[in-house]
Amino acid sequence: LSLGVHGRAAWQQWWAGVPDLQWRIIGAEEFDERRKLTHLMMPGVMPALRIMAAPEWLAQGLQWLMSLGVFALSARAFARPLPRATKVLLLGSGGLLISPYGFNYDMTLLIAGLMLWWASRPTHTLYEIILMGIAYLLPLLVYIFNVTDAPMAPIILGLVFCHAVREAYRCNTPSITGSV
Repeated sequence: LSLGVHGRAAWQQWWAGVPDLQWRIIGAEEFDERRKLTHLMMPGVMPALRIMAAPEWLAQGLQWLMSLGVFALSARAFARPLPRATKVLLLGSGGLLISPYGFNYDMTLLIAGLMLWWASRPTHTLYEIILMGIAYLLPLLVYIFNVTDAPMAPIILGLVFCHAVREAYRCNTPSITGSV
């Protein structure tokens, strides 16, 4: 269809220019390592630390510690029978904190969790409105945060995750394991 509308020359022009430009943007050596497009799309702990010029060993180590902490808190929270909205919010925020190579387009589960959680509550505190509103916009805001050397995405994800964990621990249903 596009051949009929735009002709063959448009496709030739696209093929001659776009792939080369994409390759230069994503992997160009003239860009600072912290400014690569792929790093600007990542909301995780390790990319945030790399953007702030932390040594790679430190970024990987803190990412590893974050992953262990999220895994332990999630396992303990999931030992309780939880509402579906809390489960999805835990998985959406925790999964992005655990993954060192998550991207902004991987935030769909987070958005689904936010929407389910929001709809499952009759009222919300001002803190929840602000936090969940910023988290909802996070797939777009991650670029702004990372370009300005203020990678706030892991902090916001951490706050959402901690809020979900707190709700899970406050759940009035008894623990499957007998004690929580």
